[in-house]
Amino acid sequence: MGRLPGNKGQLSSEAAALFVLLTSFAVMLLTSGFFLDFLTLPSGRSSVNTSYPKLIPWISEKERCEKTSRIWQNDKCWDNKNHPSFGW
Repeated sequence: MGRLPGNKGQLSSEAAALFVLLTSFAVMLLTSGFFLDFLTLPSGRSSVNTSYPKLIPWISEKERCEKTSRIWQNDKCWDNKNHPSFGW
């Protein structure tokens, strides 16, 4: 593999094929990496505006709950501004 005898500056067909193969492999690796990264995002980019309510058990009065910008529902205080990875 390498240069053709007597032809300075030209690569053999084996070297050219290896170059094309390695370049194609590198492009596929980069493309699949970006694709897999996109798949690991929770629901694509739509999760940015999604609400994940969490119960706030230490607040048991409606007035105190609503004063902290939370929601009082079913005699419980809920906070809708949480991300699913933030758990108690």
